[in-house]
Amino acid sequence: MIKKALGVSAIVLVALSGAAHAAGEPNRYAFDEIAAKNLKAAEMRLDAQRAKEPTEPSVLLNLAYVYSRTGRAAEARTLYNEVLAQPDVLMALGDGRPASSHDIALKAMDRPNGYAAR
Repeated sequence: MIKKALGVSAIVLVALSGAAHAAGEPNRYAFDEIAAKNLKAAEMRLDAQRAKEPTEPSVLLNLAYVYSRTGRAAEARTLYNEVLAQPDVLMALGDGRPASSHDIALKAMDRPNGYAAR
């Protein structure tokens, strides 16, 4: 899986299957909703996706971002810690630079607005 980043009030990480996205498949990690600042819709999509992929770092990171942006810092921190409890996953930022899921979670925990992933 390829992961990309885009700035949306903070650095937003995007987990994106290039082929699926190119074919027009809706993004299952709610990046589109996050980019549009529709956090309620993003949370609904992420909750549904988390039921299918409970340990997917992109789901956890994006949901943590939504939580942090909606005043739920403790819940966001819990999700960032869940990412840290899993094996580290290499992601690519939107500009092509690599980043690890652990680094993203740790940096997000230090930022008031957090990070998100899809």
